Amino acid sequence: MTKSTGSNEPRSDIRGVFSGRELQLYIGENKLNHSIQPCHDIEQSEPDEKVRISHSFDSAELQTWLSVCDKQPCLPWDDNLDLRAFLPKDFRLIDVKDRCIVQPTKLERYCVLSYVWGSAGQFLLKGSNYEKLITKNGIDSITNLPQTILDAIDLCAEIGCPYLWVDSLCIIQDSIGDKHSQIRAMDAIYSQSYLGIFAAAGDGANAGL
Repeated sequence: MTKSTGSNEPRSDIRGVFSGRELQLYIGENKLNHSIQPCHDIEQSEPDEKVRISHSFDSAELQTWLSVCDKQPCLPWDDNLDLRAFLPKDFRLIDVKDRCIVQPTKLERYCVLSYVWGSAGQFLLKGSNYEKLITKNGIDSITNLPQTILDAIDLCAEIGCPYLWVDSLCIIQDSIGDKHSQIRAMDAIYSQSYLGIFAAAGDGANAGL
């Protein structure tokens, strides 16, 4: 795992030691106060008769599931560890309320969208349109924004998640340096997200969720 420091030089002294029951994290020789453990003892768990499969999507039901996840102390949060430092320097998100691209100064709750671009061309963040998209309601100026992205923005608003990460709009696509730094940190971008939204159906960006 790689962690960026204030000098922009990558560091690789973060490691994990698995004991068969938990993953203990270290920075150098210093053991963190938390380890990664399963939320439940799978071997002793009993079947839950209340578990059911939804036949249609219900954002209220999703919010209920997420509220359960919020109560589970599974992640290795540490007061002395700046989790924002794992993300690239120019990390960007879509502000779903102000509908524009922003650069958070601290770790925010955000969703990530994974979808198929498809063969049809789609709007991309570039140096030439960057200033327009960082202004309030800049996203609304995009006339050909794919339906899948629009649906993901609406879903974030419905479940109360203030930010969304989408590769086409959060990485400057005509900047080799920006693409390199963002792609190198893709594991951190996804692992530190609140929720992953995966468009599993359709063969293009306009398939929707």
